[in-house]
Amino acid sequence: MARHESPSRPPLPTDSPPLPDGLDQGAVWPGSPAEHPALVAYRLKTRRAMTVYGAILLVLLVGVLITVKEIYAHGEITHVSKQVGVAPAAVPSAATVSAATRKWTSSDLAAGGDPFADGIVVTYSPHTVNGRDALTGAVRWHYTRTDRTLCGVVQQDSSTIAIYEHDGNCDEVTGFATATGQPTFYRTLMDDGPVGISSAPNVVLVVAAGDVHVFDNAGGLDRWLWNAPTGCTVQRALAGTQGVLIGYHCADGYHLALHSLLNDQPLIWTVDSAQQLIPLSASAAVTAAEPSTGQAIRYSADKGKASSPTPLSGATGAAVGARPGLAQVQAALRALPSSQASIETSDDQNQVFEVVDVAGLIGLSAQDNQVWTAPTTGPATDAGNGVVAVVDGAVVTQREMINGAVRGRTTVAGPLPGGALKAYPVGSGVLLAGTSTGLYS
Repeated sequence: MARHESPSRPPLPTDSPPLPDGLDQGAVWPGSPAEHPALVAYRLKTRRAMTVYGAILLVLLVGVLITVKEIYAHGEITHVSKQVGVAPAAVPSAATVSAATRKWTSSDLAAGGDPFADGIVVTYSPHTVNGRDALTGAVRWHYTRTDRTLCGVVQQDSSTIAIYEHDGNCDEVTGFATATGQPTFYRTLMDDGPVGISSAPNVVLVVAAGDVHVFDNAGGLDRWLWNAPTGCTVQRALAGTQGVLIGYHCADGYHLALHSLLNDQPLIWTVDSAQQLIPLSASAAVTAAEPSTGQAIRYSADKGKASSPTPLSGATGAAVGARPGLAQVQAALRALPSSQASIETSDDQNQVFEVVDVAGLIGLSAQDNQVWTAPTTGPATDAGNGVVAVVDGAVVTQREMINGAVRGRTTVAGPLPGGALKAYPVGSGVLLAGTSTGLYS
């Protein structure tokens, strides 16, 4: 069979013409024998650009590392030390002993609200919140920020709230479970400058010069934020079951307003006055005081209708019975904190009773302007079980909130904390809180 011969092909040239960039088409490059010559040419042409690009990436990476290092060095994570504890055994309620000695003391301040809950007493120093075993004072948990100073701490309903200062504003908030110190939330407030802090059931009341702010103590979520009118200054706010009573001052005079405690809505009412009005109560009654006259005015909760003024002081200006003198009342009114919660309880018929503390104790009810009065030399506290604890020297007196009758007296022995003392029942003992904190039982 004859073999078919394919047409002859012209021989391949042995000398290839150069590529436009001067590279030989037949050149073979070490390490890449299979690469197309055009790819090799492209790589060589862009090698300088890729080198510059790599150098830029390296500089950026170094910059990111330096930035992260700076953030870490100056951020919260580096300046925080904390320890979460195991909840101690509960301290059962009991009748307060008649004589007590000091069991432990701390230079810390006691938290506002009720510093005792779940077997823990919450105290704080300039940078640290401490959860102490209520019976021994031993620190079971702590939270410290070395780069921030505490503006205040409150404890309410088994939740502890700490507010730290940053750049002159008390606005960095951390919440904790009181029993263990486990952080529950972090948030930043919109309030500028120093603030007053207090706690009412389930909420925290924050009062700044330009606004009043209420948020949940368990989760930190806002209830509402009320901004004072332009050019006005908030002087005091008080939280009660009827709402938050706000006293503020503007160029046109003084004003008193009532806002719902929990709901974000417009003010319930506003009244105007030529005299300063300082909120006194907002539960059994809605009342405010005029420091210039030492008188209290009751307002209707629905419309703000004023009733006739009632004197808070003795008629002659000196102490008359349980009533302090006018100068004492005026000084006490001006010393009231910018943020405060009502001291209240209710009886078996759900009638609300409230105690006002202005250099003397005044018991209020929904029906009567003043049900009872009693002397006091220190701030009163809601001691639970319908009593108010008052410290007079080394004696702690517990009174019925409904009628002011003395329920019991406890004489404490040993050095006492300095300053105006508040007393809180802890089991059968009493916690005294002033410029330091101590348990007596």
